[in-house]
Amino acid sequence: MYLLAKYARQYTKVLITGEGADEVYLGYRRYPKKDIICDEELLYSNVFSSPDTVLSILKNKTQSLSERKLLVQKVSDLDWQDKLSHYNMLTYLPHVLLRQDKAGMAANVENRVPFLANSMVQAGYNSSLKIGEFEGKTPLKRVALKYFPRDFVLRKKCGFGLPISDWLKDENCLLPHLNALKRSQLISEHFNEENINKMISEHLDGANDHSIMLFSLVGLDTWHRIFCSPNE
Repeated sequence: MYLLAKYARQYTKVLITGEGADEVYLGYRRYPKKDIICDEELLYSNVFSSPDTVLSILKNKTQSLSERKLLVQKVSDLDWQDKLSHYNMLTYLPHVLLRQDKAGMAANVENRVPFLANSMVQAGYNSSLKIGEFEGKTPLKRVALKYFPRDFVLRKKCGFGLPISDWLKDENCLLPHLNALKRSQLISEHFNEENINKMISEHLDGANDHSIMLFSLVGLDTWHRIFCSPNE
């Protein structure tokens, strides 16, 4: 996102972005196409690793999620689509907006988010067909089909995926950082080293792809060494 903003800065100082459309109009592929039947299903609707996997690497296995549970209670009276939309706007969207804002500001570009204008959010909440004939974002796609070719509007969703799994196996990339987890002070104090080492071995052997969890641990350990243990 930073590289895109840096490139765009050659031509403009302000960018209009699509952030918020997926949360308001339910555009992510992970969203279900059926009613959410219970609070627990909503609670874990935007996780990238299973709760069991996360708990398996923690020494302190307390799983309160008290703040998340309060948010689930706040949306309990909404229908399931608005419930899912509002919950993700409160939990997932803030991190996405922060990432985008940092990338833009680093390139001296201002990002604006028209899909989060009050009128657009209200229109999204008033629509009962967010997941409809065109799956997610059906109302937006219906409008877009009036102006753009069908194969453009209905093309397969494509995010900014990165080959993190391969990077973690590359000696010239993230593999040294991955191996550093085995002698990390942070890991030894707060995490189950045996299970993390097992994850590392399985990932490097190709038995399982643990890139999401391992990349998060590498990032956490790197942050800890820079800001909490600078003399290491």
